[in-house]
Amino acid sequence: MGENGPNMHGYNTTGKASSTYFRLMGLVLALLLLLSVFNVAAGTLLAGKVIGVLDGDTIDVLDVSKTSHRIRLIWIK
Repeated sequence: MGENGPNMHGYNTTGKASSTYFRLMGLVLALLLLLSVFNVAAGTLLAGKVIGVLDGDTIDVLDVSKTSHRIRLIWIK
C-alpha cells in the first residue's frame, strides 16, 4: 500500500477527508434533527383548564395536579 492509499486499517492517509463521508455525516445529522423535531411535535397529552391567554397564540393551562403550563399554539390547523 502506497503513501497516498489506505493504511492497514483501511483509513485514508492523505489527510484529505472524503466528500462522501461528509455528505453521509450531514445526511445522518439532518435525519437526527428531523426526528427530534417530530418527536417534540408529537408531545404528550395534557388535560387541564385554560387559566390565561397571553397573546394571540400562547395560553397558560392548569393541569389536574395544579401545575401551570405555558403553551404556544403554533402550526395548529
